[in-house]
Amino acid sequence: MSFELDLLRQENAKLVAENTELKHKNSKLKQIIEENADFKAKIMKLEQTVDKIEKQNQTISQVSTSSPSPVTSQLSTLSPIEDHSDIIDDDSAETLDFVETVYKEQQKTTTNTALPVENLDDSDEIELTKNQNIESDLI
Repeated sequence: MSFELDLLRQENAKLVAENTELKHKNSKLKQIIEENADFKAKIMKLEQTVDKIEKQNQTISQVSTSSPSPVTSQLSTLSPIEDHSDIIDDDSAETLDFVETVYKEQQKTTTNTALPVENLDDSDEIELTKNQNIESDLI
């Protein structure tokens, strides 16, 4: 009988060790499942961000292709100083300085007028859209 009791104790010890090992593996698997869910949520968020950025890029490219850039059209009409070098008297440093200052002034005014300052604050438009949505829900 003591022999059977020893065998049962050994079997019990094996089962307890196996149970402990399985509990440890189970806790690791639960942790991996949680991490996997977190990663899936992050991936979804990143995919949404990518979609949003792609839509913005498409909108920007459509706007840039539909309207010609005023900067390039104005810059193409300007003629550089080198083209007028035959008109300027090489002996006159004052004339050369004057032409350079006039050219620089033209460059400044061209860049200032070519790029109008736009108010990029769309908060009023966003609020209007939200109000319109609320009103449409009420109707």
